[in-house]
Formats: sequence, C-alpha cells, structure tokens
Amino acid sequence: MTILDIGLLTGFVVDENDLTDLTSGRDKYIQKFEMDKQLSERGSLIIYVDKVSHTVPDRIVFRVHKITNVALLQPAAVGVYEYYSPGEHCVKFYHTVKKDGALNRLCSDQQDLCQCAEVYKVKVLKLDLNPNTDFYEMKIEEVLKEGSDPDVREKVRSFMGHANCRESFGFEEGKSYLIMGRSADLPRIDDNVELQYILGEQTWIEYWPTREEGQTSVYKDKYIGISGLAQTLTDFGCTT
Repeated sequence: MTILDIGLLTGFVVDENDLTDLTSGRDKYIQKFEMDKQLSERGSLIIYVDKVSHTVPDRIVFRVHKITNVALLQPAAVGVYEYYSPGEHCVKFYHTVKKDGALNRLCSDQQDLCQCAEVYKVKVLKLDLNPNTDFYEMKIEEVLKEGSDPDVREKVRSFMGHANCRESFGFEEGKSYLIMGRSADLPRIDDNVELQYILGEQTWIEYWPTREEGQTSVYKDKYIGISGLAQTLTDFGCTT
C-alpha cells in the first residue's frame, strides 16, 4: 500500500465528489482517501493506492477549487511513501504558477530570477506591524545563494512587506524561514552598504521547521523537502 500525502495550497479545497468517483467503479484508481487537518495548518489530503511505479508515470486526476484569494500563494508539498516504510519519502513541491514548485524549476523557467536571486534561511527577531507596511527584523542564519549583499551570514537585515500580505507571510518571532528574493528588490537604506529587502510578488517564503519538528508527522514532509532543496542548492547551485 502506497500513501500520497498531498498538502493543500492555502485558499483551495479538493472536490470530494471527484475523489469518491475514483474509489468506485471498474477502474478503481484509488483505494480510499481522507482529509487530515492535523498534518498541517493548511490541511492534507491522504490518498491510498496499491502502488506507485518508479519507472512509469502515473496520474490521478481530481479538481481543486479556489475559495479564497491569497496575495502571496506559497507552494505546498506532496509526499509519497510506503505504508510500512514511512521514513522513506519522496517529496516534491507544487504551485499554481511556479512549475513543479521546485527550486531548480524556478531557476530554469525564470532565468532572470535565478541569476539575481538571494536565497537565505532567516530567523525572525522582531515584527513591526503597521496599517500599510510591515517591517521585519531578521537574522540571516544561512546563505544558500549569495546575491548583491555580500558577507551577510549571521547579520541582521530589515525586510518590509505590504500589510495586506501579512497573513500570507505568516511570520512569527523566533521561527525560521526559507526566503528567495531578487536583487532588484534590495534598495539601499542610505549610502552605506546596508540593504533593505522588499517582500514582493516574486518572493518565495517557506516555513523552515526545526530538526525536532521534522521528526513529527506535522512537519516531516516539509522538513525533508526543504532540507533537500537547501542541500541541493548549496552543493550544486541553480540548475539551468
């Protein structure tokens, strides 16, 4: 028995009638499905199938419906594993616009972004929330891809974003995140070398679970996926 653990994009719901049809009839594509709100804050769709081939592409088709407009839609993860071997995961990210939701696809499909992207693991130190523009004080914990702000590891930088995007960002003090941005979004605060980062429509933000959280069912898929992306970028850089 193979498990498909499908994280749902914020603001979207699955069409359960489609899934019910897939569990019945002569061509029974899936064994059963269930919605699990405990696996993540966005909720997860769990699909049980007999097997998934590692050589032949398989496709399960069902509809999802957008019920809420989200200013900055973040990718979601899809995990595949055997029922009796949950520790051996294959994880991919997906998105409605960014093809496959994966970092190497982001770079190859949007070369301008790849060529000038900063990719950091940051820790939120302070939130300054305002009616129009929010300011975030963050410590750069890891530099996965350096851009126009050199030697920034372990330094504190200011990030700013529109207040309407606050919920989509989901920042919390003391927590860490993966942030991918563009050099064009880094105006200078003054004549010194300090830069201010703007969180815009081409910024990709993902919560980075702690190692301890990565051992739990809630964050296991995300931790494996984001750690793999970070390691690939560190080892090989952007693939074009």
